[in-house]
Amino acid sequence: MTTTTTNLELLKINTSTDGNSTLNIDTHLNDNWDKIDAFAGDVDELISGGITNKQDKLSAPATKTGNYSILDLEWVLVNSTSNIISITLPSTGKVRISWTTGTNAVTIVGTVNGAANFIIPVLNASIDLESISAGQWRIV
Repeated sequence: MTTTTTNLELLKINTSTDGNSTLNIDTHLNDNWDKIDAFAGDVDELISGGITNKQDKLSAPATKTGNYSILDLEWVLVNSTSNIISITLPSTGKVRISWTTGTNAVTIVGTVNGAANFIIPVLNASIDLESISAGQWRIV
């Protein structure tokens, strides 16, 4: 009886029961290669994007020049040229905050790595955050 692998559901032929079956190149090989290739692409995207779940895609970045409450799966570019900026985190989710312009401080309002109100340390820094529980965030 034919089975599949646990993670990618690749087709496995049982040589004891399917030993006399005809090998179907598309079903038994090409479909498996396509699954492996798709998985490799997903892994590459996750590694380069810093997000841990492939269903969690960040929005296109939007520039903010004042205090802002960021939404789950949102990416904001912060311009602090005119004033100090506070970005308030949602209760749960995944976000990216990039301080791109300005010399005034940018503060992330919420608990990040156990500390309240995290200040982005340097200009041109991007910080990916994900919630570990309601109101608790970690840098990824």
